[in-house]
Amino acid sequence: MLNAGVRVSMAMYAAIRNSKIQMDVLEAAARLSLSTEDLELFGAILILVKRAGAKRHKLAHGLWGYSDDLPNALLLYDPDEVLIYSAATTEFIRAVLKGEGDSSSFTTMDKSRIFVYREKELAEILAEMKTIDHLTKSLLLLLPRTQTELMSYGPSYHASL
Repeated sequence: MLNAGVRVSMAMYAAIRNSKIQMDVLEAAARLSLSTEDLELFGAILILVKRAGAKRHKLAHGLWGYSDDLPNALLLYDPDEVLIYSAATTEFIRAVLKGEGDSSSFTTMDKSRIFVYREKELAEILAEMKTIDHLTKSLLLLLPRTQTELMSYGPSYHASL
């Protein structure tokens, strides 16, 4: 099955849902199959991919909001901080219902963990992700491949070049 080519390899990779494991699989395959020079290039691009991936993860998994005090801005709440705040609020409500709590024991959300984004910052992140996408696709063209393998990537790949 592993000799079946690019399509099978890509299907196996796509079946992995955890991005960290996907990166580990790519790195392991690269170490086994790339020349030293190509591996250096791959490693440099992978650093950029991981950096952009961290930004994407934050945007995709954070909790978005807004404030009338910050027009033309979106607020991104760290989901871990929201979880901590929710747990503290639940504990406070339980204490109040038992007659053990008062307003002085109420916890507020750590505002230092709320990120403010304006259109400019979001546009910069999008541009960075587009650049990384282009770099990774360009890397495929630089690495030694047969024409048949390159064609197996499909029309959407070729249209993006």
